[in-house]
Amino acid sequence: MTRSPAAATFAGRALRLIAGAPLAACVVWAVAAPEFPILCKAAALLIAGATAWQPLWGLTLLTMLAPAGALFAVAPARAAELLAWSFIAAWLLSIWRPLSKPGWPRTVALPAALFGAALVASWLSVTIAGAAGVRPSALPRFLAGAIAGNHLVLSSPEAETWTLLQALGGLGVFFAATGIARDDSRTVRWVGASLMASMTILAVATIVSVAPGLAEGYSTEAALRRVLSQRVSLPFADVNAAGSLYALAAVVSLGYTWLQPARRFVWLLMLVLLASAVWLTGSRSAYLAIAAGAAVLAAGAAAVVASDQPADRKTMPDGELGTIDRRNP
Repeated sequence: MTRSPAAATFAGRALRLIAGAPLAACVVWAVAAPEFPILCKAAALLIAGATAWQPLWGLTLLTMLAPAGALFAVAPARAAELLAWSFIAAWLLSIWRPLSKPGWPRTVALPAALFGAALVASWLSVTIAGAAGVRPSALPRFLAGAIAGNHLVLSSPEAETWTLLQALGGLGVFFAATGIARDDSRTVRWVGASLMASMTILAVATIVSVAPGLAEGYSTEAALRRVLSQRVSLPFADVNAAGSLYALAAVVSLGYTWLQPARRFVWLLMLVLLASAVWLTGSRSAYLAIAAGAAVLAAGAAAVVASDQPADRKTMPDGELGTIDRRNP
């Protein structure tokens, strides 16, 4: 017996409400808490409203503001996750529109779903292992209580829990971004531009944050030695994570210097600023990421150039050879 389309639509909307309501409740709790400043609360509400109106604009705002989440609020408040949860909750609860009309390609959805299942299974194994003395009948309540409703405000104390929620939040944004991109062809352009703008601003802020320390009466040699010996990351406590994000943006800007010759100066300027921020983080993995990205871009450019060249004369039929000879005397 097959279900009718109306029944499938109703079930899908019910599942979206079930998944989105807890996220929305946590966002409301966080917005009402005094730990988050007004600016962070306004950003979360703006992202939620924009997503409900047009998901593309909500995703664009999230891409622009989330990298600077650590600057919105101090730990243990989780500002970047507040912005991401606001976006996901509004995306799920906008039940008057489908999540994605074309759906998700199997090659993307299946690996992402398996990754999410592995995350949950790993968390369950660790959490249940620490549930000694809990009756089996009380285990569901114990697991539900392991995730605090005020996670965004005070963060879950267990590392495995906040790691799970952070990873699942990123996975949710990935699913949403994939669906939105398949619905709207402008997504890549707008999201790419917002990400590049955000990361360039953070790179400039990181560079500027180093300047006061260099102007404290040091000689040129001492100031240079100090810059070379310290690792700086303004938006992230983890300098390696900051370096990886700067490296991603640097590779994108490097690609656009080739794809958009008319704006090459702008992209090169961004590349210099981002590379400087990567250098300040001192992340060797970021250096390798930029080198690998440059190699991939170079290989892609070489393949495109080779495909534009006329075929070898020896492999062309006589009739086609004459045509090529006339076009390329």
